[in-house]
Amino acid sequence: MDDYYSGWSKTTYKYMIYNESLKSSYGEFPEIGNSPNMTIRRAAPSPQDYESGYITRFFAKKINENIIIETDFDGYSRTNNALYKRVKIEWKITGPRNNIMLNGRFDKAGVTEQNTFEIDRVRKEEGVDLSGVLNNPLEYWRGN
Repeated sequence: MDDYYSGWSKTTYKYMIYNESLKSSYGEFPEIGNSPNMTIRRAAPSPQDYESGYITRFFAKKINENIIIETDFDGYSRTNNALYKRVKIEWKITGPRNNIMLNGRFDKAGVTEQNTFEIDRVRKEEGVDLSGVLNNPLEYWRGN
């Protein structure tokens, strides 16, 4: 028996969406804010994160729209890859505010530069511009 796609034979139009089996073909279609698969959740650094100096932050960008949401690891891992581009970053939360130079040489990465670098890296490597949602590179920073 031939499957039918939007009223046409599968053999004729094999790339059209099969109206009766969207859910079985692609899984759940998460909607922003209402999906059990995608939880909107801002990062919340723990004492252990501050000890290590970093927190992993998880994001999903809707493929066909410029909507980027922050989620937790569970939401990230359950995100429908057909609908969202997933990215994660290592966000620096402790250390000096800016790079430290010693005798004209780079000594230690600053939080501002490191987090700005991470945003730029994700934009170049993954094609997702997080600068609109991560507009403060010192977010969660505890200086020393």
